[in-house]
Amino acid sequence: MWSAEKPYLYKLTIYAGEEAIGERVGFREIYIENGVVKINGKGIKFKGVNRHDSYPDTGYYASALQMKNDLVLIEFYRLISAKSAVTPSNAVLMRSVDYINSNFAAHISMSELCTVSGVSKEHLCTLFRKNLDMRPMEYVAKRRIQAAKELLIGSEKTVETIALETGFCTASYFCKLFKRYEGISPMRFKNAR
Repeated sequence: MWSAEKPYLYKLTIYAGEEAIGERVGFREIYIENGVVKINGKGIKFKGVNRHDSYPDTGYYASALQMKNDLVLIEFYRLISAKSAVTPSNAVLMRSVDYINSNFAAHISMSELCTVSGVSKEHLCTLFRKNLDMRPMEYVAKRRIQAAKELLIGSEKTVETIALETGFCTASYFCKLFKRYEGISPMRFKNAR
């Protein structure tokens, strides 16, 4: 039976005009029985709600920097969700974005992204610009910066360690990009929390 941990996926080919996209899909059965939500016959429990009205380090108080970071996160995930319309082009984009999100800490090249998505470099760049308003490698950098911000706020790791753990080849390059995208250095960001 299908589960998120051990999915049984079928190969599906989607045709739209002359374009064909291969996808892996799985099937789940979700229903309510006697007031219990079940997925594939197993009851599930919902714990809490998805709200963000407190912080682990400051409780209900949010500094201007924390609120700005929240807005950046919201915008970041809004851009990702822009790919939600099911079209062959967006399926390609989705594969690329999913691959980046799963492998951002490793070295990722354009040729690797093209292989994963099954399209040319030019086509992939066009999809990213059209849907996310950025280039593929810019998305990789922003995803790494986002992961780094979470580590800067939530750990005592050094900037050098965080840079390496989030896929940057050097701490100096990480600091340069961080300042370009965030407007402050990683150390200032870390100390401002």
